[in-house]
Amino acid sequence: ASIFAKTIKARSHKTIHVLVSCCKPTSARTIGQTNATMDSAMKTRKRSQNFSIGLCLLAVAMCFSLHVSTITYQDSPMEEPQPRREVKAPRPLCQTVEEYTQGEWVRNTSINTYPYLSGDDYEWGPMCMEMQNRYLMDGTVPDFLTYQWKPQTCDLLPFSKEHFCKVLDGKTIGTIGDSIMQQLAHSFMGIFHGKIDDASFVFGEPDWFEGVPYYSKLRVPLCREFPQYSNVTLLFYRWNKYQPDKTSRQVLGEIAEASDYLILNWGVHYLPWLDMDVATQDFIKVLQESWGDKKTERIFWRSTIVAHEQCQNATSPEKPSGGHFDTNQNPDYNTNEILLQDEYIVRPRFLESTLSNVTFLRVEPSTMLRKDGHRVIGRKGTEDCLHYCEPGPVDSWVELFYHHVAALNI
Repeated sequence: ASIFAKTIKARSHKTIHVLVSCCKPTSARTIGQTNATMDSAMKTRKRSQNFSIGLCLLAVAMCFSLHVSTITYQDSPMEEPQPRREVKAPRPLCQTVEEYTQGEWVRNTSINTYPYLSGDDYEWGPMCMEMQNRYLMDGTVPDFLTYQWKPQTCDLLPFSKEHFCKVLDGKTIGTIGDSIMQQLAHSFMGIFHGKIDDASFVFGEPDWFEGVPYYSKLRVPLCREFPQYSNVTLLFYRWNKYQPDKTSRQVLGEIAEASDYLILNWGVHYLPWLDMDVATQDFIKVLQESWGDKKTERIFWRSTIVAHEQCQNATSPEKPSGGHFDTNQNPDYNTNEILLQDEYIVRPRFLESTLSNVTFLRVEPSTMLRKDGHRVIGRKGTEDCLHYCEPGPVDSWVELFYHHVAALNI
């Protein structure tokens, strides 16, 4: 015990040494015993001393543990307290229309390249082509390509081409509508191919009576970059305006039967209210007959957008203003009525039908804030504040469709 105390003393407080010293055996002479009783007393004292030494060693051990702990902190230099980092909880994924439509466009300065290249389109989008050519010459990316939609309280699933192909493997995505729907088809094509090339994917000779400025039918394999998920197909049928007649029913029925997912809209081509209501009920009936037993959630009505006013002066997205948009008020365009028809005719007619679970792809709250990014100069020098440059804001529609399919399991 005495040796142990000396070792501890070098590193501990004197109290340990005192405790160990008290455990030393006490001599017979200090007890004052006589020789006659020495043997008996020695046996008794030995037992007592062994017991006392045991208790003392136990106390030393406890004290050593306490003081070594103290010494460790005393011998180590004190570290400066680190400021507490505020860890933000991850935001949930958006689950409802109300959640993902409430937000704003946020600048992402890390975007320094074109998402994809457009085909030569000097006839319909000369200014867009000039910006693309400038990028190819000196790497200048237009500001309108550096904004991303950010909901207020939740996040959209980050877009992944490979995951898109995985969850849609073996599926056909049908799109039908006017020139705005054709821009959506171009977004799919550009994102997955790196360029827009309609001519490579035209198929069939349609017997449709209505002429179209581009191509009537496209069939586009999307996922050639990922051979393990290469069986994903995009269909596009150009059909400017739905009329409740035999040909319109034939066109819609054909693409509905061929598709696993269907995105449709032709609302920007104005019809008087009664005509719009009749046409809406008619195409819903065609979908009911042609869709079969496929999930009705996989029918997407893409909400209608309209032209902006004076888009040539816009340099950035507008801020949200309670649903008010700076639309072109030319009475020939009927912009206000078109937006109202989408809200008061199309959506209610779907909801009261057997297709009430149809998905409303609500792109207008975000897209109508994009007064920037338009073609501005259209065909033959006309003003175009309806169509967008490709690539452009319409690419966000593909991301929203992906969120519905992959995050919401539609």
